[in-house]
Amino acid sequence: MILLAFSLTEPYEMLIRREKIRGKLLHNLRDELNQLGRSLPYQEEVNTFQEITQFLVNSSKEQ
Repeated sequence: MILLAFSLTEPYEMLIRREKIRGKLLHNLRDELNQLGRSLPYQEEVNTFQEITQFLVNSSKEQ
């Protein structure tokens, strides 16, 4: 029975770790994009990368 309990908690812990890693990445990415977006030459490209940040948010919610 102990093995069964471990088998159930390990995938859950992996999802939590992955969510934390993505959360940090998302935070850092948004900060960098905000800084880059302040420069006129990069504003259009920053909008493209906003889609990637939304993808990270959505994938975390789905899991």
